[in-house]
Amino acid sequence: MPIELISLDHTPGVLYLCTGVVTGDDLLAAGASLRASEKRLKKLRYVIVDMTRMESMDVSFADLKKIENNDRLIAQINPEGIVAIIVDKDLPFNIVSAWDIRTTDISWEKRIFREKNEAYDWVRARTREKFGEETHPL
Repeated sequence: MPIELISLDHTPGVLYLCTGVVTGDDLLAAGASLRASEKRLKKLRYVIVDMTRMESMDVSFADLKKIENNDRLIAQINPEGIVAIIVDKDLPFNIVSAWDIRTTDISWEKRIFREKNEAYDWVRARTREKFGEETHPL
């Protein structure tokens, strides 16, 4: 599976670990999996999407629109989420940036990073500031 959702049991977070070729359908399935447990989703503080092991991304404009709509549904259940996306390749970075621009109406705090350590540091700082909680992603 190109996207593995890893529940970070010791923290209120989830890691999307992307490998191989990731498609729009893969991203939609991961979002649907996250949305499957509304109780868990409501308690979630952050999501880290790690695309650094991904070979490439095959996402159409139509896929992007579906992903955006799915994310809006997730944000209705949990409007306070923090999202860090780590992407080190240029084409996926551009696709993720387009998603970011097109989802400014979503209440999540979200940032795109090229480096894992920067993303983890940001998640730790924002979780502390926003929720008053210490967290140690991965």
